[in-house]
Amino acid sequence: MIGRRTATRLPRGKFFIPTRVLLKALGRLVVSDMRRGDRAAVLEARLRERFGVTHCTTLSTYRMAVHFVLKALELDRGDEVLLTPITIPDTVNAIHVLGLKPVFVDMDPATHNMDLADLRRKSGDRSRVVLMTHLAGISPEMEAFAEFTASRGLALLEDFSQSYGGTWRGKPLGTFGLAGLGSLSAGKTLSSLAGGFVLTSDTGLFESLRAQAEGLHRPEKITFCYQLAQALKINLFASRPVFRLFTWRMLRFVQRFMPRRFDTIQTPRAVTACIHKDNFFEDRPILRSRMPGAFYFWFSDWQAELTLYCLDRLNEGNRRRKVLGRALLDRLSPAAMRHVAGALVEPERNTYYHFPVLCSGDRRDFQEYLLRHGIDSAGYILCHCAQAEAFRAYACDTPGADTIKGQVVFLPVHEDLRDGDITALADVVNRYYASSS
Repeated sequence: MIGRRTATRLPRGKFFIPTRVLLKALGRLVVSDMRRGDRAAVLEARLRERFGVTHCTTLSTYRMAVHFVLKALELDRGDEVLLTPITIPDTVNAIHVLGLKPVFVDMDPATHNMDLADLRRKSGDRSRVVLMTHLAGISPEMEAFAEFTASRGLALLEDFSQSYGGTWRGKPLGTFGLAGLGSLSAGKTLSSLAGGFVLTSDTGLFESLRAQAEGLHRPEKITFCYQLAQALKINLFASRPVFRLFTWRMLRFVQRFMPRRFDTIQTPRAVTACIHKDNFFEDRPILRSRMPGAFYFWFSDWQAELTLYCLDRLNEGNRRRKVLGRALLDRLSPAAMRHVAGALVEPERNTYYHFPVLCSGDRRDFQEYLLRHGIDSAGYILCHCAQAEAFRAYACDTPGADTIKGQVVFLPVHEDLRDGDITALADVVNRYYASSS
């Protein structure tokens, strides 16, 4: 039995690039000329081979990948792009600045992805594109979505940034539609700290993307200095000894005496130093009239080296999280299992980027209970764009997304946890649901 003064203390997550690799990357950054050359080409070839597609192009960010792909489709003003509302705000902006209309589709709490019934309802005469976002490493039933979009003549795009290695019936996510779009930002299992890519087997789309990329400029090193500093800080405070002796105590203090501040610990903060905020891609919900010039940089060899490191270790990381996810599922009580996202019970198709549970009551109460017993947790920090004031013109009711954003908490299943950590985690969660039932 785990008591109030448990010895098990688990951070909410870990960065997927170790400190020693980040420090080496910092050293290379100092001397790098940030050119785009052989290493970027090697990464693109590796990604093509890994996902079984004909073409791959790397870009500055996921948001610019969305923008360039939509631009390549040469849609008419007013045409609709259907998407889920829990995403980064610039996904909406990448659509809006082209004169297209974002249409928010509700989400299914079992998959944290599109609700197919709502997609059917909202698809109309002006609908042209469906942009699915695979959240939390959960794989939805992709055949149904692929069949529906094909029957309506809709271009299917997949954002699989949180699901690298996820599959549906053996087929990789990111390969079911016209294109798969990926983010390589900090915190992803494939990461270049700031970057993105597009997978496709459509040669016409690829040629358009390549033509658009010809006008990109050299990236600024200061962007990556900031991202490196953030990543090193996360690694330090989430390391087992520091978290146990300091970070957990700090979080408990903030939670007890500054609860509003605790709610914003993982919220992206605006950077207002001497450097323009757009260089850091802060995800504040604002409505743009254009995509900022700072976003138009090429993907460098320096970034490619980091991503190649992650790619070499992706299979093992996914395998380990699946083992931990299965172990946690096996140890949770029936009462606790009623709150687990339904699609998580099939480890082979999911990557367990997150392990979401749905709180039936006050999410803060659940998080406070977990932290009191040594377990840090968080929900989605992604914006609920259908509720954002900046996107009021596109607002609509999305009760499933409201539930996911407001009531989901992620349990830690990062790959360096031990079997005993999972047992202790399950015991705490089971006791919470036993006491609240």
